[in-house]
Amino acid sequence: MKKIILSLLFTLSFVFGFSQYDLSKNIERQVMVVPERGMESQAQSFIKENNAEIVANFEQLGWYVVLLPENLTQDSFVRSSKDLPFIKEVYKDQRVEMKLDYIPNDVEFSQCWHLRQTSDKDIDADEAWDLVPATNPTVSVAMFDGGLDLTIPDFVGNTTNPFNAVNSTTNIPYVNAEDKHGTTCSGTIAAVTNNSIGVSSVGNNKVKVMPVNIMSQVFSGGGFQTSDVIQINAVNAAMANPTCVAIAMSYGGSSYSSALDAAFQAARTTARGGKGMVVVASSGNGFSGTASQYPANYSGVWGIGATTSTDVRASFSNFGQICDISAPGSQIRTVDRPGAAGYGTGDYTSISGTSFSCPITAAAAAFVFYKNWELTDDQVLQILATTAEKVGGYTYTSNSTWPLSTRSNELGYGRINLRDAIIATPNPGGTPPPPPPSLHNFVINSISVTPNPVVAGSQLTINCIVATQNPTFSQVTVVTEYRTSTNNVFGDADDIILGTDQSVLGGGITSDPESITFNVANSTGLRYIFARVNYMGSIQETISSDNTAQTTYTISQPVSNGADVSILLTVPSTSTITVPATQASVLFQWKVVNTGNTPITTFTWRRGWTDCTGLTVPYMSPCQQTLTWNGNLQPGSFIYLPGGTTNISWISSTLCGNVNHCAILPGATNTMRATILTVNGGNGDTNLNNNQVDCTVTRLATATNNDIVSDIDYVEVRQFSKLYENPVRYKTMEEAILEKGLNIIHIHHSDGTVEIRKISVN
Repeated sequence: MKKIILSLLFTLSFVFGFSQYDLSKNIERQVMVVPERGMESQAQSFIKENNAEIVANFEQLGWYVVLLPENLTQDSFVRSSKDLPFIKEVYKDQRVEMKLDYIPNDVEFSQCWHLRQTSDKDIDADEAWDLVPATNPTVSVAMFDGGLDLTIPDFVGNTTNPFNAVNSTTNIPYVNAEDKHGTTCSGTIAAVTNNSIGVSSVGNNKVKVMPVNIMSQVFSGGGFQTSDVIQINAVNAAMANPTCVAIAMSYGGSSYSSALDAAFQAARTTARGGKGMVVVASSGNGFSGTASQYPANYSGVWGIGATTSTDVRASFSNFGQICDISAPGSQIRTVDRPGAAGYGTGDYTSISGTSFSCPITAAAAAFVFYKNWELTDDQVLQILATTAEKVGGYTYTSNSTWPLSTRSNELGYGRINLRDAIIATPNPGGTPPPPPPSLHNFVINSISVTPNPVVAGSQLTINCIVATQNPTFSQVTVVTEYRTSTNNVFGDADDIILGTDQSVLGGGITSDPESITFNVANSTGLRYIFARVNYMGSIQETISSDNTAQTTYTISQPVSNGADVSILLTVPSTSTITVPATQASVLFQWKVVNTGNTPITTFTWRRGWTDCTGLTVPYMSPCQQTLTWNGNLQPGSFIYLPGGTTNISWISSTLCGNVNHCAILPGATNTMRATILTVNGGNGDTNLNNNQVDCTVTRLATATNNDIVSDIDYVEVRQFSKLYENPVRYKTMEEAILEKGLNIIHIHHSDGTVEIRKISVN
């Protein structure tokens, strides 16, 4: 009896002695040993001989959890126990990461059929969300469209690097009341998910949207105006954003541009350190199987078709060769522009078009990149193509033009499936590689203003020192932007951009002192100054969060108690420039500020070269022009010349018509002068010291050809009443035929700029 009791006590101590051990502490040193039945004592002896310890006993299974000593690896123990007659199996413990399956608590998630619906004719987004790590760095999609209200609750925290490609700033207000398309597109990518309001998005807070405005004007009916240079500026900004992995473009037109084609190819081959980014565009809503629109038709861009909730091609969706792959695009529930300017009366809307299948696809590609950052754009496209569902009852066949998978004429490679794409995405991934050691890190070492306080209406000078923390790295030219604001928040709606300057850093140069002068507004109180080095992010650097510095200044009582305006040069950013002998033109732009305390309703101003000697032929005259501005310029407000407040443009001043008629001959100098002549119908204003600004242009002497030709590439003419029609193109202004009424003329210059003129013909 005593022997039996002792045996029972031993067994109980063996069973219950492990109950307090924390099995999560030493996972990498734990193995599970399965002894052969009846040979448990031999297995226990072997474990003890290896200085290992049994820390848990799974009695029902007959397994031991064994903690190995620090000098013995799991693999070594497995090898040493192999073929032993008293051990049936040894399993290594391993650390794994799991996620709870969840349904977002967004109140309108159930209406987001494209993410999840009971018929399963969706992209299985909710199932994909459960398959990726929770802690990988977020990625972003550049949405090329219009403006975006960054304060919309379902976007707060899910936007990054906003960029206005029209004026190269980070301020992206809505262009006008017709500008709403970009809000709905961006909502499909990055509406905040699981925040108890509104809709959910494909990105599920892992993918942010980089809103990029490419629209200089937006028309009723969905049309807008842009240019090749603006779009390429957008591509450059997307490539400069280190988190951006995809570009989405929900628009199309008939004009081909070799420059844009090359830019998209560069984004696919050189972005992200050579890994490239996915570039997609909507296939269009023309019901056509032979559509040929750009950018979807560019060789480096995937055209995206639209499917319905029944997994067939949406009737409006273009198909055929323009469609590479498809995604849901019918009655997509998304964020709307707030107020009367939105598509509907609420904050959310249901809307159809390939405009929405495009960003859904871009977000899906970005979600794949989120799981594995190391993939190339070609690898991600292959994953999307091979995992796409062959839906719709269409015929899918092999085609050498589309080699990634079988393809149908209606939906391309099929309808994307995000869950299957994520399953097909290999591990490891998700962690961006460390930046190369040769990247600069730009900072602003000091910033100050003088005088401080400053009298309202007078000049203030900003002084700062921009620097690189890596002066031995390669020499680069970095641009700093200056702003003033009524608060200490950089990038909000009240920021006023004052100008930019350039610094050459690296190659042994650590820092560069810079300054910029501007006229303060006619108001009083505390104001803020911001300076942001590398403000466009055009140069990749190790850290971008330390690029902005700020200081304050105080505006005291104004000098002028009546009408007073000041004129400032904004383009070029300095008052003295030097250009090559072969340069054909120089762009100019000015800013007029009401620095008095009286509203300005009209003023006259003159612009032109101070030396008109060589400009006597008709097409080069008048050398100086006197113009009238009418409007309502309130105290403290400003406008741009030419352009005003909404249509901001430039004047392109030709340097030479030919060798006999030049504003500036090679080796010579001339000055472009802008002067305020009269204000509110009077002979001037109360302060004449700020009514004139000069820019001196020096042209280098070395010229390759005395026959300087016009810098105009081509001219496009539209009649205002027929903006919906394609423009008529001419080689020169002299050839242009103007119809009766208001004609809108776009003069495309060889430097990529576009000059806009409005001419009425009676």
